[in-house]
Amino acid sequence: MQKKEWEKGVLSEVQFWSSWVRERGGLWPRDFLDRLDPDLPLRGTLHDLVSSCDGTVITILDCGAGPLTILGKKHTNKIIKITAIDALADEYHKFNYPSPPPILTELCETEHILDSFAKNSFDITYARNTLDHSYDPIRCIMNMIEVTRPGGYIYIQHSANEAEHEKYNGMHQWNFCIENGSLYVWNKRERVDICDLIRGLVCVEAISENGSIHVDVIFRKL
Repeated sequence: MQKKEWEKGVLSEVQFWSSWVRERGGLWPRDFLDRLDPDLPLRGTLHDLVSSCDGTVITILDCGAGPLTILGKKHTNKIIKITAIDALADEYHKFNYPSPPPILTELCETEHILDSFAKNSFDITYARNTLDHSYDPIRCIMNMIEVTRPGGYIYIQHSANEAEHEKYNGMHQWNFCIENGSLYVWNKRERVDICDLIRGLVCVEAISENGSIHVDVIFRKL
């Protein structure tokens, strides 16, 4: 996918998030309040991954975080330092939030992480429902691996085959799915077996597809 094609979807993406902020989450008011809560506990799998990391201070890079990172900010016995990035951060900074964001999203395309961050910088890199909106998701995944320290985790959570469901409208140009125990990224023009591509760089900690709806994959960097 060329970046010029991707740019055609920028306006609809900004409009979606602008309405979300203006309507205080709209259909998802709890989600909106959680994202603004500086004391929101880190839950579920991410809490467990942080618990398993060495050290007291754990660094997380939230790729394509949107205007407000969805991640919890507190852990039971670790200090969490979250860096949130998004290609549209400059637009999100214009929004009128009811209170200051606990973590300000920084301007950075996931395709260009290495322009802003050194290799082996983070304990965990995370992406949720964003790589399928990118213009080069393969490069994004490779970059996430690069900036994760050895022994750290790359955690990817996406809706399955979202571009197909959205009829390839706006930024929905890529599909993520699990087949034969491997993660595939595909669209009408290409199809890539990610697990095969990154073999030797990571090991697969967990890979699942919940009823062909949600794709959850955890890699651990070698």
